[in-house]
Amino acid sequence: MDITPLLFSGCQSLDIPITPEQLNKFQLYCDFLIEYNQNVNLTAVTYPPEIVKKHFLDSLYPLSQGLIPPNSSCADVGTGAGFPGVPLAIMRPDLEFTLIDAQKKRLTFLQQLLERIELKNCSLMHARAEDAGRSVRENFSCVLTRAVARMSVLSELCLPLVLPGGTLICYKGPDAQNELSGCQSALKLLGSAPPQIIDCLGLENSHKLIILRKISHTPPTYPRKAGIPAKNPLF
Repeated sequence: MDITPLLFSGCQSLDIPITPEQLNKFQLYCDFLIEYNQNVNLTAVTYPPEIVKKHFLDSLYPLSQGLIPPNSSCADVGTGAGFPGVPLAIMRPDLEFTLIDAQKKRLTFLQQLLERIELKNCSLMHARAEDAGRSVRENFSCVLTRAVARMSVLSELCLPLVLPGGTLICYKGPDAQNELSGCQSALKLLGSAPPQIIDCLGLENSHKLIILRKISHTPPTYPRKAGIPAKNPLF
């Protein structure tokens, strides 16, 4: 199915310019995801128009808000089938993305995808977020994460990756505000300014973005060892 008219109109409505070359990359991405998903479960969303709305346009929303500065070094934590990192990398060749995931099967798919769509500004990292938070600590000016964990866990997993002065962007559902209950002291400890919530207007869902701006270094004790943040969250 040709998804390009739907994707083009969706990008127009979000005021995100898109070229024919980029549209073609998204078409190849959609086709390959559906094909690969028949043998390896990567997503429950397999109808092409739904892939456009729920994966592609959702991933691209930060571009409509000017949230990622030019030439940023970015990380996508728990990238899965490549969301949001690969769509953002398609649209912004000036960005350098590290796609991080703990499951090898997802990275195998992504390696084949990147070759198929000839995307040069992405690299892959096989690691748990807790381990990445030490091996590539404070390496990225922008870190993004989508559908990975609650904010009480995500903040500890992801803020150690962000350079002071950088930004953590968390894609969330309508319950975003509740996920931040009691967060103030923990976020301050991890080096973050108070959170900002952005409603994703113009999408066919009630998604939100939680924005954390990092203002100081994260103490070296964080993130704690693998599994501990989820079992004993900071808030």
